[in-house]
Amino acid sequence: MGVNTWHLSLFDERAQRDVWGRDPRTLLCESYAPTGRLERVGDEFRLSGRWSRCTGILHASWLMAAAVLVGEDGAAQDFLVALVPRADFVVESSWNSVGLRGIGAHDVVVSGAVVPRYRTFGWVSGEQLGTLAPLYRLPQPTMYTHTGTVPLL
Repeated sequence: MGVNTWHLSLFDERAQRDVWGRDPRTLLCESYAPTGRLERVGDEFRLSGRWSRCTGILHASWLMAAAVLVGEDGAAQDFLVALVPRADFVVESSWNSVGLRGIGAHDVVVSGAVVPRYRTFGWVSGEQLGTLAPLYRLPQPTMYTHTGTVPLL
């Protein structure tokens, strides 16, 4: 869950204030399998989908969920991560493992949540990346791979 704070730092400052404005200890979880669907609705998006094995979901107040942005013709336009508060998703109990029970990697369902544009981040367009310090321009797969394996070593 710690690396998710790195990713949130890539988002617009308004999104960061939404998450940490009241409590800087607020936790968020993520799922980068692009199993969700985003559609444009005016200046916002509508998010729907199901994400499996969202590590830490029982402890998190926010979810960063990967989704494919589709155009009016149904064609994929971008791969985005949408940030949604707990009120916009449902946790479905699915994690019943013998080991690692504490990570609580249950499934999450979002049904038509409205997401402001500033609460999305596009890896394909990467429009936010150009203005960030070098640490924050690291490729997402590199950052996540290292943060997951270095503690093991």
